[in-house]
Amino acid sequence: AILDDQPAPIAVLDWKSGMTARVCRSTLAAEAAHLANAVELVDWTAVFLAETLRRQSDLRAWHGRHIF
Repeated sequence: AILDDQPAPIAVLDWKSGMTARVCRSTLAAEAAHLANAVELVDWTAVFLAETLRRQSDLRAWHGRHIF
């Protein structure tokens, strides 16, 4: 469908394995730090897709808005 210039579904997939960048005193703290990193990556990906698809992306009013 993409080669025929037709819309097609996509899926963004990212995976990372590694050590935590800071010292965590508990498993819960480590999980919370990784969750914060994951949320940041999702936000970055959403902004990237919005700009790539030429949709308006006003970063000053980004928080709490739907992009699509």
